[in-house]
Amino acid sequence: MKKLLCRITQTHTCFLVSLMRIVVGFIFFKAGSGKLFGWFDGFGIEGVTKYFMGLGIPYPTFNAYFVGSTEFIGGILMILGLLTRLVSIPFCIIMMMAIFTADKDGDFYYPLMILMACLTLLEVGGGVISIDKLLGKNKSE
Repeated sequence: MKKLLCRITQTHTCFLVSLMRIVVGFIFFKAGSGKLFGWFDGFGIEGVTKYFMGLGIPYPTFNAYFVGSTEFIGGILMILGLLTRLVSIPFCIIMMMAIFTADKDGDFYYPLMILMACLTLLEVGGGVISIDKLLGKNKSE
């Protein structure tokens, strides 16, 4: 189990990866808090549920809470650089779903760029300024 944790948290990348991780984390934090609480001019759960219903997403209320919570909590973890690789996985799934539902008419460039950033973070980890780097320090040194 310790080996697995070390592998998940290991990162050897530069400062710019940390900066990208923080930006991606803030994007998801902002989106999730907008879905859950209506912060940052978000729609709140009721608005997101109606939006998901219009897209034909099954169980729209459950998925509004699920996606909002994943984005909110995952965004905080991503900003901190804690479990970056693990957090990137649901973010990739959320962005793929956005491409194939909300942005299926061709305006998919924004979620595609976020998807690519999340795939990069999945590959390289959280960067030199991250809790992952501190946790993986024993293995790398």
